[in-house]
Amino acid sequence: MKKDSNVILKKYSGKEAYAMQCYHDDMPNMIEQGYKSESTNWVQGGHGCLKPFIAILLIPVFGIGLLLLLALLIDKPKTGTLMVTWVKR
Repeated sequence: MKKDSNVILKKYSGKEAYAMQCYHDDMPNMIEQGYKSESTNWVQGGHGCLKPFIAILLIPVFGIGLLLLLALLIDKPKTGTLMVTWVKR
């Protein structure tokens, strides 16, 4: 959470439904403090770079790297981050 005198940027992480629930749970508290939600942005999580790197290394050695690489392309991460900008009224 970054704080300015008039703007607060909050981050809610986890599965999308959980992050939205945390945001909605936090909303009455923020409104009570005189803030309103200016914008929201959901960013889907990623696999990082380690899993594809391991898959590429396993391709020539075992051939199963192709299956792992295919699984990485099909399987989408289920977590992410909801960024909310709160502005003082």
